[in-house]
Amino acid sequence: MPRLLDLTDLDWGNWLYGLVAGFVGGGSSAVVSSIAITTVAPDVVMRGGFYKIVIAVFLFNGVKDTFLYLSKAPLPPVKVVETVRTVEKQAEPDKTTVTTVEKTTISPAESPKV
Repeated sequence: MPRLLDLTDLDWGNWLYGLVAGFVGGGSSAVVSSIAITTVAPDVVMRGGFYKIVIAVFLFNGVKDTFLYLSKAPLPPVKVVETVRTVEKQAEPDKTTVTTVEKTTISPAESPKV
């Protein structure tokens, strides 16, 4: 009987990294927006509303890109487990020894790009 999927079998680290990267990548457009705001509406900068607008643009774009990432990866991908077996043979005049070394590596699954 196959084993049921466990929460530890999911690649939470890369998934959370993708969420944060989506938020920061989307929010980074606030830098470009701030340049556009200062050139189009310099009176907003003089009245002190500049930072409120930049923060709002950062948050809205960051949340938007985070949800875009979630639409591509609603759950973390399952980790890929690979088992490698190595057999070494040592020949001596009177006997042969066979040693089996088993190495299991867990590599993260590839997460979607935003």
